[in-house]
Amino acid sequence: MDFKSLGNDEKGIDMDKLIKNGNVVFETEVRKADILIRGEKIAAILTPGEYSGDAEVIEADGLYV
Repeated sequence: MDFKSLGNDEKGIDMDKLIKNGNVVFETEVRKADILIRGEKIAAILTPGEYSGDAEVIEADGLYV
Protein backbone atom coordinates (compact mmCIF):
# COMPACT_ATOMS: atom_id res chain seq x y z
CA MET A 1 0.00 0.00 0.00
CA ASP A 2 1.42 3.42 -0.91
CA PHE A 3 0.98 6.62 1.09
CA LYS A 4 -1.32 8.17 -1.53
CA SER A 5 -3.88 5.49 -0.83
CA LEU A 6 -3.80 6.57 2.82
CA GLY A 7 -4.80 10.12 1.91
CA ASN A 8 -1.33 11.68 1.86
CA ASP A 9 -0.19 13.72 -1.12
CA GLU A 10 2.96 13.24 -3.19
CA LYS A 11 4.98 15.37 -0.73
CA GLY A 12 4.69 12.61 1.83
CA ILE A 13 3.60 12.39 5.43
CA ASP A 14 5.90 15.19 6.63
CA MET A 15 3.95 17.98 4.94
CA ASP A 16 3.07 20.90 7.23
CA LYS A 17 -0.55 21.13 8.32
CA LEU A 18 -2.42 24.37 8.98
CA ILE A 19 -5.51 24.29 11.17
CA LYS A 20 -7.32 27.43 9.99
CA ASN A 21 -9.79 29.71 11.74
CA GLY A 22 -10.22 27.64 14.87
CA ASN A 23 -11.35 28.97 18.23
CA VAL A 24 -8.10 28.34 20.10
CA VAL A 25 -8.47 27.92 23.86
CA PHE A 26 -5.73 29.60 25.90
CA GLU A 27 -5.46 29.75 29.68
CA THR A 28 -7.21 33.13 29.95
CA GLU A 29 -9.08 33.53 26.65
CA VAL A 30 -10.50 31.94 23.52
CA ARG A 31 -9.20 33.55 20.33
CA LYS A 32 -9.66 32.81 16.61
CA ALA A 33 -6.28 31.70 15.25
CA ASP A 34 -4.45 29.43 12.83
CA ILE A 35 -2.18 26.67 14.15
CA LEU A 36 0.79 25.47 12.11
CA ILE A 37 1.76 21.83 12.72
CA ARG A 38 5.22 20.76 11.61
CA GLY A 39 5.96 17.08 12.08
CA GLU A 40 3.95 16.17 15.16
CA LYS A 41 4.40 19.45 17.05
CA ILE A 42 2.82 22.88 17.10
CA ALA A 43 5.25 25.14 15.27
CA ALA A 44 3.29 28.39 15.55
CA ILE A 45 0.02 29.96 16.59
CA LEU A 46 -0.80 32.66 14.06
CA THR A 47 -3.30 35.39 13.30
CA PRO A 48 -5.80 34.01 10.75
CA GLY A 49 -4.42 34.45 7.22
CA GLU A 50 -0.86 35.20 8.39
CA TYR A 51 0.70 31.96 7.05
CA SER A 52 1.51 32.00 3.35
CA GLY A 53 3.53 28.80 3.01
CA ASP A 54 2.58 25.45 1.54
CA ALA A 55 0.59 23.27 3.93
CA GLU A 56 -2.29 20.85 4.05
CA VAL A 57 -5.23 22.98 5.27
CA ILE A 58 -7.68 21.73 7.86
CA GLU A 59 -10.63 24.14 8.14
CA ALA A 60 -11.76 24.55 11.77
CA ASP A 61 -14.13 27.52 11.47
CA GLY A 62 -16.63 27.34 14.32
CA LEU A 63 -14.68 24.56 16.08
CA TYR A 64 -12.66 24.69 19.31
CA VAL A 65 -9.01 23.70 19.09
